[in-house]
Amino acid sequence: MHHKNDKSTSNARKVWQIDPNHLTGRDVFVLSALIIGVFILMITFGLSTSHETYIKWGGLVLNTCVLFGYFAYDSRLVLQKRSFQVLTAVLLILHSAAWVILLSYVGEWKLLWFGVMAFELPTFCYLRDRPE
Repeated sequence: MHHKNDKSTSNARKVWQIDPNHLTGRDVFVLSALIIGVFILMITFGLSTSHETYIKWGGLVLNTCVLFGYFAYDSRLVLQKRSFQVLTAVLLILHSAAWVILLSYVGEWKLLWFGVMAFELPTFCYLRDRPE
């Protein structure tokens, strides 16, 4: 038997689930608003900083969001587990610290060079899937 709170919890959980194969009007609106918001932030940041700063730090933020966004999407079956949330937080801290140190010492950085972040993903997945 379900309690009243169980129904509201399951409805709240459904609000954040987007099925790419069956997009609703609300899904398209939310995704469009997010994309436009990120685009506006990128333009504002790009116009207010130097090209080098924009590439280094803007690229770091954008590519980190893509990397961890994909990792979260790929981990949707374990998103609610506390151990996964702690692991993700630790990985984000280590990832960010390493990249900030690296970019602080590099004179010139090209946006495409962030592609090496893709090599982090197998390690993240291995750590996520290891037996507890």
